[in-house]
Amino acid sequence: MGRFDGVLLLTDLDGTMLDDNKQIGEKTKEAVAWFTAEGGKFSAATGRLHRFFRPLEQGVPLNCPAVVSNGGYLYDYTTGEHFRMHAVSRDAELVVDSMLAAFPEACAEINSFATTYVHGWNDISARHISIMKLDPIHITCAAEAVEDWCKVLFTVPVSSAEAFAACAREKFPGYYYTFSTPEYFELMPPGVNKGSAALELCDHLGISREHLYCAGDHLNDLDMLKVAACGYVPENARPEALAIAGHVLPDNNHDTIAALIEHLATKY
Repeated sequence: MGRFDGVLLLTDLDGTMLDDNKQIGEKTKEAVAWFTAEGGKFSAATGRLHRFFRPLEQGVPLNCPAVVSNGGYLYDYTTGEHFRMHAVSRDAELVVDSMLAAFPEACAEINSFATTYVHGWNDISARHISIMKLDPIHITCAAEAVEDWCKVLFTVPVSSAEAFAACAREKFPGYYYTFSTPEYFELMPPGVNKGSAALELCDHLGISREHLYCAGDHLNDLDMLKVAACGYVPENARPEALAIAGHVLPDNNHDTIAALIEHLATKY
C-alpha cells in the first residue's frame, strides 16, 4: 500500500503549478514523482482544450486523465480518449452574435473538439492565437461554427470586461460564465466547471471526495476549490480564491505544488 493510495491531487496550471516563465520547478517535479510513486493520482485542471495543453512537452507529469476546457470534458493523454463531454447549446449562437454586436471591441473564439472558429478580431485574440499556434477558421456569424461547441472564449479589453460580463449575465442567464484571466471571459454549459469535472474524475477513478485536493489561483478555479476536501491557494492568487482557501501556499514562483505535497504528507 502506498502512502497516497486513493488520493487525487488536481492543480491549475498558470499562476499555480507553472511559474511566471511557464516552467515547473525541479523541487515540484521531485515532489510529484514521490507523490505518484506512493500511489497518488496527479493531474491538471485547465481552461485549455486538450489540443492546447501538451503535458509531455511542458513536463507536467500526469498519471490520470486531465480536466480540460474548464471542465467541459476529461481527456486521457495516455490513450487519447475523451469522455464526460458537455457541449454548449446551440442557443448560444444568439449570445455570441448579440454580445459582439453590443461590444465590437470583443472577439469570440468558439472552440469545438477539433477546431477553433473566430468571430470578430482584436489584439488579444491575435496574441492568443499566436501563442497557441492555432489555425482558426474565421466566421461572420456564430451559426457558421458547425461542430459541437466545447466552450466560447470571449477576449475583451480590460476596460470593458466587467461591463461585458455583467451584460452577458443579465441578458443571457442560464450559462456558466467565468473569467480565466482579466481579458478572457468564458461561456460554458450550465453547471459545468472545474468543480463539477473534478467530481466526475473522482467518480471515474473510484476516489472519494474526502481524498480530493485541489489547487488554483483564479476565478475559474473557485468551484474546484470549493468541492475539494481542502482547497489550496498560492499567495499570488486572486482575493476571491484566497478568501475560500483551506490552506495558503507559497506563490507560483516558489514551488507551490511541492509545498502542497509536503502539507499532504502531514495528513497521510
